[in-house]
Amino acid sequence: MKTPIFQTSTFAFNNSAEGKRFFALAYGKDQAAEGEQLGLIYSRLNNPNMQILEERLALWEGADEAAAFESGMSAIATTMLAYLKPGDMVLFSHPTYGGTHHFVHQVLVEFGIERIDFDPHDTYDTIYEKIETAQAWSRVKMVYVETPANPTNDLFDLEMLNAIRDEIQLKGGHEVLFAVDNTYMGPLWQKPMDFGADVVCYSATKYLSGHSDLIAGVVVGKKEHVVKVKTLRTFLGLVVNTKYRDVEDSNGSTSQKCFGCSCFFRSTPQGVENLFSRIYKPRGETGCFVSKAMFKRWSYDKF
Repeated sequence: MKTPIFQTSTFAFNNSAEGKRFFALAYGKDQAAEGEQLGLIYSRLNNPNMQILEERLALWEGADEAAAFESGMSAIATTMLAYLKPGDMVLFSHPTYGGTHHFVHQVLVEFGIERIDFDPHDTYDTIYEKIETAQAWSRVKMVYVETPANPTNDLFDLEMLNAIRDEIQLKGGHEVLFAVDNTYMGPLWQKPMDFGADVVCYSATKYLSGHSDLIAGVVVGKKEHVVKVKTLRTFLGLVVNTKYRDVEDSNGSTSQKCFGCSCFFRSTPQGVENLFSRIYKPRGETGCFVSKAMFKRWSYDKF
């Protein structure tokens, strides 16, 4: 059974008081009471299809909440802008995806946000020394790492970075967000939140969608952290596309094609509904094949 496609911009309220309450929650002016849910307002804020997608992605990650975006870069940039302000610093992994590298090195500096770089060979002690040398314990507000890194596949120690984050919080006396780009592994092969991450970022264009015919991004994590990202997303207008559109082919014929979150719900081998069978099962079968081949080769060499 598939969800219907909600191609609407606005939604009705039962009364004006209900609408006022929905807007107060959506704009971060008040906190939701226990068990209270944000109602539907406007598709720049929320939409049934987007909400279903976010709930399913949060389930895969084992997270409280998810926020779907127009692209991976919009998810990453919004997360950084939500938690960093002029004068702050980010502890930033190198190498990392080119778009993220450019945003941190060229864009954030225009807002007075600086960085301390670390690489896969850095240990707890060397990173500690970098922060100490920069006298940045009170300024580092985020630890950001992409692992495996794009495109080098460099790996970073998440447990060690979480310990560094704890040390910064202790010495700086403030909260430090631990953000991990998990695009290359996906929620089946690595769960950064198990190692202390607060939020996990994805370019959903890659493994989550599985076929590169859409552009999307996701931030998942603890509710209190994702809500802050969602609030900024509302005003930047970066929600994932929720529509079907008429597309004309080379013969002049038109047909409806899905875009954004609707593509994730298709009854095809791709998409989030078939994530396990598409990613985990084939790799498992390949692993069995390789293991059997190696055993066979070992047996022939031995005897």
